[in-house]
Amino acid sequence: MEVLTLAETVKQLPDLLLDADEQVEVVSAVLTKMLAKVGSYSIRDVKSSVDVLKRACHKRHHQLTKLALNVIHTFVSCSAHEMALAVLGYLPYLVSADPSHVVTKGGRTELPSVSTASNATDGNAEMKLVFTSLTSLISSSRTYLVPVLSTLYNLELDNNLSSQVFALALDALPIVDSGDIPAVIRTLLKSALDSSSGLRGNSGDLERVILAVRQCPLSLTVSEQVCLHAIDVHERATLTFRCSHRLLCWKQ
Repeated sequence: MEVLTLAETVKQLPDLLLDADEQVEVVSAVLTKMLAKVGSYSIRDVKSSVDVLKRACHKRHHQLTKLALNVIHTFVSCSAHEMALAVLGYLPYLVSADPSHVVTKGGRTELPSVSTASNATDGNAEMKLVFTSLTSLISSSRTYLVPVLSTLYNLELDNNLSSQVFALALDALPIVDSGDIPAVIRTLLKSALDSSSGLRGNSGDLERVILAVRQCPLSLTVSEQVCLHAIDVHERATLTFRCSHRLLCWKQ
């Protein structure tokens, strides 16, 4: 039986993914191919694979999450930074996968709403695994700090993990590049809202966010992006609007 390369597999992926019953197996095969033959394919092959896989409406499968995490760590260990980032960007789609919740707009697949993610008990255990694995990337290299925070923003985390993400994002503000601050702020606000001691019930966290942002050397353009993120994170949260308003007033 002929063994296809990753590049050859990418060309066949759209057809292979048509069968819903085979999608989990196909995704597993692609990730396994990445894991087993690092160096035999290009970053273009990885990005192309990920782009196609994001459109797969397969059911949530914990083994795929573990496999993707192994691929990410393998790429990191091989200093394949761009490849690691490509799979890292795919992880939220994989973790949230559920055929009844995948949304396609204008030919572009979007993440399922975190409010409709299924199987909360199994999901929490899976999120703990993902959180531990991703934060270990930061320990290995600060290069992954912002990408990991961006990935965590797109995951449904319980109160405890949200509190840990809030602390992680808060600590990141003084050390990230100015252009990365809006992404960190976005994660900071969402994790604060989702944590047990978040902005809904603890104005002290709001004050910590405001103080931390005021200490950042932001340009006007970046500060405007921060304000937009503050409004966009949770439109239903009054305190988020309050936060965005105070950030805007601070720059005026």
